[in-house]
Amino acid sequence: MRYSQPASIDEAIAMARADGEHAFIAGGTDLMVRRAQGTLRTPHLIDLGRIAALRAIAAAPSSVTIGAGVTLASLIAHREIAERFPALAEAARTIASPLVRTTATVAGNLLCENRCVYFDQTEFWRNAVGYCLKCDGEICIATGGTKGCSSVFISDLAPVLICLGARAEIVDARGTTTAAIETLYSGDGVAPRTLAAGAIITRIVIPVGADRTLYYRKLRPRASVDFTNLTLAIRRVDGMIVAAASGVGPAPSVARLPATSSPDELVSALLAGTKIIDNLPFKRGYRREMMRAMVMEEAEGIVFGALA
Repeated sequence: MRYSQPASIDEAIAMARADGEHAFIAGGTDLMVRRAQGTLRTPHLIDLGRIAALRAIAAAPSSVTIGAGVTLASLIAHREIAERFPALAEAARTIASPLVRTTATVAGNLLCENRCVYFDQTEFWRNAVGYCLKCDGEICIATGGTKGCSSVFISDLAPVLICLGARAEIVDARGTTTAAIETLYSGDGVAPRTLAAGAIITRIVIPVGADRTLYYRKLRPRASVDFTNLTLAIRRVDGMIVAAASGVGPAPSVARLPATSSPDELVSALLAGTKIIDNLPFKRGYRREMMRAMVMEEAEGIVFGALA
């Protein structure tokens, strides 16, 4: 394995351009596990940890900017984030464990590999049960089909950031662009992200005015450590209800409805964007029912309740 530590974003981009068989690493809490399991085999790791520009949080009159390399622990502890975006701090607090959060990064959570009980296993296990579409096989073991991978998008920060109208700044060899958070995801379980090869997310920009009225809930087998089986964020803003969920398919489910819409209409809109199957610890039917239960809980809360 080859390991590089660029001192700047430009140097990292140049390294990636020179070597197509690479992976960027920041906290490494997901990537290094995948290497140990044999599901990531790129021979060159480009470590972004020395790039100070990726670790800053800054407030401006029109926005708050969060560096892609900011750790989850730093995000939780930052006063500006806690005051302006408490749901974002809460989402970060629910991820993994305190030790992992000291290393895991914002962009790392946004780009965390999709999960599936048939994929997140050792090489020995995958060989014994039969390889899947996402890793060397020809069928999706979870569905028995060949038309697509049903691995699950599990970021907890993404639903909140989508509801807040955040955008990702992306740098590659062609220059700098920005993109809405939901556009980072393809819906293809095998290749779930839309980022071009060699591209780096450098920061997340949240517009000011993205206020406190945001509902957030997470479902998982244990209250700590476990990856999400369902994460839901809902926000009412500018006459609209915006909702986003992870743990429901290869990409987030996003719904935007008029603020006069009913909770049942929101449930239907969110479920229409899901592909929930039995490939996480909680079963398909339970996760669908919990989606409804979460929305109905919020029906008397700060989003729907504001309509009363």
